[in-house]
Amino acid sequence: MSTRNPRPVVTFPIVLRELTVLRVADVTPGMRRVTLGGPQLRAFHRDGLDLPALRTEGFDDHVKFFFAEGDEPPVLPGQNVSSLDWPVDARPLAKDYTPGCGSTPGPGRSTSTSSGTRAVSPPPGRSG
Repeated sequence: MSTRNPRPVVTFPIVLRELTVLRVADVTPGMRRVTLGGPQLRAFHRDGLDLPALRTEGFDDHVKFFFAEGDEPPVLPGQNVSSLDWPVDARPLAKDYTPGCGSTPGPGRSTSTSSGTRAVSPPPGRSG
């Protein structure tokens, strides 16, 4: 039997990372690139867990950004060994993006994502 997807499927652990916005650049009038960096792009230790470095190898990989609402801290899930525990009492303000620039971040590196400028702005009715 033939397979529809000859590309090997690789699954990476889901890791909650705190990163810093290093640069924001308007690539075109409708496209903005956000470059993120920080020590948690590498492997790190938090809450008794050894968490792996960020890896992205496929065109269909994604990262999820969590946003604060107003002056409140962002609602975040809890970290497990390879997954996240989503809060039952509050809904995080989050959006998925596709990592860009075609490389896996390493020590001292950053990762970028690009999207339409409307996608980077807070949703209507939300501050940000």
